[in-house]
This record gives sequence, C-alpha cells and structure tokens, in this order.
Amino acid sequence: MNLVTLALAFLVGLSMGTLGSGGSILTVPILVYLVGMEPRASIATSLMVVCLVSMVGAFRAWRVGHVRLRTGLTFASSAVLGSLGGAFLGRQISEVLQLTLFGAVVGVAAFWMLRRAGGRNPASSRTVPLFWLLSRGFGVGILTGLVGVGGGFMIVPTLVLLGPGMSMQDAAGTSLMVIALTSLTSATGYVGHFSLPWQMAASFSGLAAVGVLVGGRLADRLRSDVLQRFFAWFMLGIAVFVLAMNLPTLLGS
Repeated sequence: MNLVTLALAFLVGLSMGTLGSGGSILTVPILVYLVGMEPRASIATSLMVVCLVSMVGAFRAWRVGHVRLRTGLTFASSAVLGSLGGAFLGRQISEVLQLTLFGAVVGVAAFWMLRRAGGRNPASSRTVPLFWLLSRGFGVGILTGLVGVGGGFMIVPTLVLLGPGMSMQDAAGTSLMVIALTSLTSATGYVGHFSLPWQMAASFSGLAAVGVLVGGRLADRLRSDVLQRFFAWFMLGIAVFVLAMNLPTLLGS
C-alpha cells in the first residue's frame, strides 16, 4: 500500500469513530480503484476490515458509556439474518452490477445524511414499534451482505428514534457494535470463495483502528451536523465516481 492508501485507511477509522458509519463506503472504492483488488474480493476484505475496526470502536464507546447493549443486540438479531441472505445474493450477481448497486446505495446514503445534517439530532422522546426496528435491521443486513455497506447511515438515525436518552454519541457507539456483528456474519458468506490478502487487510485494519479511536474522542468535541455535512458531500463524490465507472458497462452489456 502507498502513502495515500495508508492515509485513507486512517480516514476510514476516523469516519467510523466520529459518525458510527462510513467504513465500507470508503474501504470498497479504496481497495478496488487504488489497491487494484477484484470488486467481490474487495467487498469481502472490506467486511473483515470494518468488522475489526468496529469492534475496536465499539469497545471504546462501551467503556465511556455510549453503547446500549440491549437495543443494539435487538437490532443486530435481524440484521445478522439479513446479512446471510445478502451475502448469498452478492455471490450470484455480476461484479459490475454489485459495484453499481454499491454506488447507488452510497448516493442515497449521502442525500440521507445531508437531510439529517440540517438539525442537531437531539435525543428522541418517542419509541418505535419492535417490528419496525427489526425490519429496518433486516434491511441493513441485506445491504451489508449484498454490497458490503455496513449500514451505519441507516442504523444511527434509527437508533436515535428509539427513545429518551438515545443521543447521537450513544447511537454512533451502538451502531459500531451492530456493524461489527453484521460485517462478521456477511464476511463468513464470502470466505472460501476468494483468496484474500490477509497481510494487507491487517495493515489497513491497524491504521483504521487508530483512526476510530481518534474519531471517538473527536466526536465528543465537534458538532455532529458539521461532520455529517462534510462526509455526506464526500460520499456523494464517491457515488458519482463509482457509478460513472460501472453504469455505462452495465447498460451496455
């Protein structure tokens, strides 16, 4: 890996630490377009990287009281089931279609995050039905397995709606725990189908882990709406790039 890739690995962790999302959204295009990995192998590798980094971030958040274990495990129970189905579907479709879907999901996530960035996202004073929570978790799992996106951009706003006291910091920390579980399950659906670069994945994960610890500390000091807006525009650029690289090929096939 060159210096640019190493710096971006740190940025992956920084995003996850501050916002509780963005790991796979950054990792997949880095591995495909900078490292030169095959798309499907990059998704599998990204899931492993994000799983390890999320574990580090979730542990740090738990130590400072920003992980809601019961809520996170409830959400993750359906997300894990969805991730198994998503990984199976991901192995059946073409790599071009998989990357096109990835770009589309990232674009939707960017617009979603821009809308959220308009407010301060205070803790919610209302609860949501359990079925709604579980169905949202299942959808996150499908996305994680299918295109390698951890779904933090969906998990965080969902968790904020869960009831009194669920602050953005709590939601981000709990999101990391959910992402770790769903990424681990999704990665198992790809293991054995590809030859994965374990040494590169370990180096990338190490730098991203440092980033997630730094990001966790920054999250307590910086305004979340400013961070969301900056990252949303960055995500939108990634979505446009990935779609421009793959959509013409998909339409021409």
